[in-house]
Amino acid sequence: AAMCSVDGKVLLMGGDTGSGQYSKLFEFDPQNGCWSPVCVAGSKPSPRAGHTLTAVDEKKAVLFGGDNGNKRLDDLWLLDVERKAWSHITSSSPLWPQPRSDHTVCTMECEDG
Repeated sequence: AAMCSVDGKVLLMGGDTGSGQYSKLFEFDPQNGCWSPVCVAGSKPSPRAGHTLTAVDEKKAVLFGGDNGNKRLDDLWLLDVERKAWSHITSSSPLWPQPRSDHTVCTMECEDG
């Protein structure tokens, strides 16, 4: 599973339950100490483990890679927490990362110029 904090809540997505890969998204609210499922409309990432989920601002997170039980993945998804919607991000860049799992990700702010 992968976790990150967005908009004051903790998001948990996917993972390996011991009986297979999982793709559900859950939210933990530290104000009330409760976990709840997040219903997301439209397309969504496939079940996986070993992926990353990283906050990119107060309303969005990105998911990358992982393993679906058969192969490593290199797909990138953007989660809009307000809209409760995933967007699949594609690119034809030759610099696209190779498939990977059990990796780490961080965000950095860059100065213009």
